[in-house]
Amino acid sequence: MLKKIFFVTLYFSFTQLSAMEKAYKNNEESGPNNLSKKITTIITTEGGLKLNRSENVIDLAKKIKTDQTIISLDISFQNLTEEDIICLAEALEFNTTITYVNFAGNGFGDNGTIAIAKMLTVNKTITDLNLLYNRISNTGGLAILEALQKNTTLLNIEI
Repeated sequence: MLKKIFFVTLYFSFTQLSAMEKAYKNNEESGPNNLSKKITTIITTEGGLKLNRSENVIDLAKKIKTDQTIISLDISFQNLTEEDIICLAEALEFNTTITYVNFAGNGFGDNGTIAIAKMLTVNKTITDLNLLYNRISNTGGLAILEALQKNTTLLNIEI
């Protein structure tokens, strides 16, 4: 069973164009991918500053990739799509300062969870992750479990 999940993860990561690449190529302002919708994020910086921001997913992903002062990211209950989560998970692969991420209550399923699992195999700074109140099935759960075998920094995960 784990071998099959591993294959699915590899198939997903090698055949899908990244959500950010797709958005940049299409430069879509609206439509089915909905990456331009405004979401509210709570970002905590190293200096303890808490910022409430309303921005689109693409801009937030760019910020996550490059802003090395962000230590906490709460984007819970924002009705994010699978594509939104994939885009943000890809950005988190490059971040080296965020230790807490809250994706709770967005209703995403296995594709988003698999992207998060892939991110967990690369990201070595996230220590706390909240995935509560999403549609994560056994497939997504097994992808996370497999990723945790490679990730030694995550201390707390809520599913």
